[in-house]
Amino acid sequence: MGRKRKLVASASCVAQGACAENAIGRFSNLPDEVAYRILSFLTFKGLTRVGAVSKRCRQFHLSVPLVSFDSSCKPHRVTNQKRVRLMSSLDRCLFYRGDNRMQVFRIRWSFFTSEPASKLSDDHFRVFTWIHNAVRWNVEELYLYFSHGETNTIALPSCIFLSQSLRSLSVKLYAMILEAPSLSFSSNLHYLQLEHVKVVDERFFRWIARSCKFIKELKLLNIRGIQKITVESSSLEYFLCRIDKFDDCFHLNISGKKLESIDISWTSYESTSIKSLTIFAPNLKNLKWEGSLKHSQNLGKFMNLEKLEILLDFWGNEVDKVCEFLGSVCCAEVLTINEETMKAKLAATCAGPSPEILTVTPKPT
Repeated sequence: MGRKRKLVASASCVAQGACAENAIGRFSNLPDEVAYRILSFLTFKGLTRVGAVSKRCRQFHLSVPLVSFDSSCKPHRVTNQKRVRLMSSLDRCLFYRGDNRMQVFRIRWSFFTSEPASKLSDDHFRVFTWIHNAVRWNVEELYLYFSHGETNTIALPSCIFLSQSLRSLSVKLYAMILEAPSLSFSSNLHYLQLEHVKVVDERFFRWIARSCKFIKELKLLNIRGIQKITVESSSLEYFLCRIDKFDDCFHLNISGKKLESIDISWTSYESTSIKSLTIFAPNLKNLKWEGSLKHSQNLGKFMNLEKLEILLDFWGNEVDKVCEFLGSVCCAEVLTINEETMKAKLAATCAGPSPEILTVTPKPT
């Protein structure tokens, strides 16, 4: 009986091995674009395992256009030796990659301040070397997510801003100050996202205005360290901004003749501090405002709005501000307001304002 069970188990293993070989063979025979699409869902660790299966899979591993490298584990969950092995693995992958073009490169890295200064310096050097290599391979989309145990300043490699191929840049820095690039660096960026970035002055936004001549989409999420944000662009079409009660921004200025969509969420505690919003966007089509209205609003006249969305956090003293905001709207095809905005609107109606201030009429066809 025991001998029979061993034979059955042995036959089962052989069958599983044959199935695995068939699966590997089918994957290896896939067209490159199909295989790359499948591999794009894998982490770098998973991609490395695939590369060890066969010669064809190794070719996929070294030429896949999307590389995602994540080492954001907590110190107590990963040893220093594992981190070193992980970094060495990426070093080898990039070394043997040759001239294969890289379209998307994502790095998520935690710099642990508990490590010696020499180790931190080495980590910075290796991470920035990876970025240099990605730019050399004409990367089109770059995602950089860095965290640091305490506030530190980081200057991104100049090659990022000088790259002719880079079209999309997303930077997320936890408690780190981002240095502004030189105004002499002309960029081909079409998309820029900054999240949890600390900016100490307006130089970064001046760089956007002067050097990013092709930018179409800009997202600013929880920018810290600066009280005034000024966005000016002759090419910008979409602007999104998120400011919460913990951020430092008091004044937001937006200007762009090509701006078609603005999405702002600005939440804050009720405060006597003066906060201002200025918008110059004569061709704006879509406007979304979420949060609380500001003390000073210079919005001009929105003549071409197709969609207006107002989702207020009502503090009880914003009736006049709601009237002022709606007074900037000449027409809109679609109007969406939440309950708090409606309360402010009704309160203003009871106070007897002029009807045209609160009426949003359909845009004529």
